[in-house]
Amino acid sequence: MIAPAIALIAQRKKLINKFRNAGAVSIDTALDTSAYGIPHSIFFTKLVRDGILVNTSTNFFYLDELTVIELIKQRQKIILMMLSMTLILGLLYLFVSNL
Repeated sequence: MIAPAIALIAQRKKLINKFRNAGAVSIDTALDTSAYGIPHSIFFTKLVRDGILVNTSTNFFYLDELTVIELIKQRQKIILMMLSMTLILGLLYLFVSNL
């Protein structure tokens, strides 16, 4: 279950880094995905849908760094909440089991 999630994260990072390394971070520096051999895969489509990659015209896209930062912050909050809930449930279990 963890391996597919890691593969998804790795694929997303790989696509983001392609745009970042090419300098495609604004509408003026948008990247022609067909010229760079970037297929419009499921991963690519999800990045477009999430607003991380922005379509300027046919096959020209750029990376929205602010959206990337917001997505990272949002995911960090979710992870922190999950860890907090796990800790609370673990402490509750220990408390109840010692009664």
